[in-house]
Amino acid sequence: MIDRIRALVPADPKRGELVHQLARISTEQVAHVTLMTRSNVYAYRPGCISNLPAYLPTGNDRINDTSVGMGCK
Repeated sequence: MIDRIRALVPADPKRGELVHQLARISTEQVAHVTLMTRSNVYAYRPGCISNLPAYLPTGNDRINDTSVGMGCK
């Protein structure tokens, strides 16, 4: 649907209808979208995961910079 909207010029009345339809669909589906997923790593091979912070009880368990080391299986 987004591709169909992009293909239309802004002045096309059909584009406005499609944008409103897309807004309705996304609003209906928002209740089904996961907003946050929390995961903790309890066991791993030492040296295979880099930049893994310790779990913080406050829930600040950001692992954005965590990565799996090369050669780990």
